[in-house]
Amino acid sequence: MVDRNVVLAKAVLNTAKKLGLCDAQLCKVLGVDYSMIQQLKTLDPSSEPGERALILIQIFRSVYALSGGNAEWIQRFMKSPNRMTGGIPIEQVQDETGLIKVFEYFRYFE
Repeated sequence: MVDRNVVLAKAVLNTAKKLGLCDAQLCKVLGVDYSMIQQLKTLDPSSEPGERALILIQIFRSVYALSGGNAEWIQRFMKSPNRMTGGIPIEQVQDETGLIKVFEYFRYFE
């Protein structure tokens, strides 16, 4: 049986890497201490960090689909000013308000 907590931990770590987030930035996204990221093996989806992780993963899925999976484009999107989100997405996702704002931006493409 697959442990969803383990799957979520692995998924958010992979997502952060693909979005260009370092460990310190991922800590801010999830609202956890740096030491937790270094030892992240499980993440409960119903916890606040787990819910933020799910949002970050959805952002990645959306930007991946929009870019056709182009890793260079994804990195450029995350690190460039964006008028629609009102900031630089890689910076915005590091707090809850910005995370939701970037997430909401992709709802226009659904």
